[in-house]
Amino acid sequence: MTKISQVNFKIPEEEKKEVTAIFKYYGLDLSTGIKMYLKEVQHTKSIPLKLRPVTELTQAIQEAENQDYAGSYNSINDFIKAMNSED
Repeated sequence: MTKISQVNFKIPEEEKKEVTAIFKYYGLDLSTGIKMYLKEVQHTKSIPLKLRPVTELTQAIQEAENQDYAGSYNSINDFIKAMNSED
């Protein structure tokens, strides 16, 4: 007899609603969709996603998109001074 385990995790409510709607579009509930994904990982012995390494550039772009700036400067000279002082 197969032993069953329970897995719990948290995601933002809005993400859950969006993913649930996508699975529903394909006639699946959330639990079944997640189980299908895990079965695919098991079957292929890989992660069925397109993964890219996080580089300094991609991190900077993400920070800019999130408006997560290190500070603001009144002039280019102030910016250059701040960059040189961080070394």
